[in-house]
Amino acid sequence: KIDLIITKSISRFARNTVTAIKAIRELDELGVGIFFELQNMNTLEKSGELMITIAAAFAQAESDNYSVMAMQRCKRKFEQGIPAVKIEKCYGYTLDDKGEVCIDKGQAKVIRLMYKLAHKKVWPSRIAIYLNKQGYTTGTGKSWSTSEVFRILKKEYYKGDVLMQRTYLDADRNRKKNKGERDMFYIKNNHPAIVTRQEWDEVQEILQERSDYLKEHKQEKKMGGNSHNTYPLTGLLYCPHCGKMLHHKVN
Repeated sequence: KIDLIITKSISRFARNTVTAIKAIRELDELGVGIFFELQNMNTLEKSGELMITIAAAFAQAESDNYSVMAMQRCKRKFEQGIPAVKIEKCYGYTLDDKGEVCIDKGQAKVIRLMYKLAHKKVWPSRIAIYLNKQGYTTGTGKSWSTSEVFRILKKEYYKGDVLMQRTYLDADRNRKKNKGERDMFYIKNNHPAIVTRQEWDEVQEILQERSDYLKEHKQEKKMGGNSHNTYPLTGLLYCPHCGKMLHHKVN
């Protein structure tokens, strides 16, 4: 149904030369042209691919340059202790009338309950079950899962701190977990704490002890594979309520 795509420039179409050329050729096979206004080029004109490739390379170089400058700006902010994390978006926090980060009393009650149970060595899966039975929901109104509880118990936000640059964008603009490829910056007492620093630290020790115990006593998988393709009914069972595929879970 599409004959021609009109876009402002090659940099608006794609910021990676390989991606641009691949998309242009795939669309060309379908008889779909792309017209770049700034460069005044049409991909259906066969003689124009070389020029488009050169222009795409320039667009990528320009994009990479902007990306480097943006990263440098962020790094300077990190070094100055200016956080890039929107704490008010995190469960347990909100903004007051002055636009300052403050504690959401209702959600903070749930967070303190999580830490209290975790301090008593209740595992996150059991905490999630308990919260759901009590009628507590997440910030989006959904039921609590083990991973969500575990994430809240591990976040330094709740003792008032912020760790910046946990993730980063690679050369292909894919977000990756920072495993030492970039500097990390830690800010203490950045915002109001929901739990005490001592309680947070003690919960981390309990979680780590439990994790170490599970690793030490981990049983070998009898079916010899991973969670994606090892079971006879994988891909055959669906939820009768929502229709989504069921996946096995081990507790």
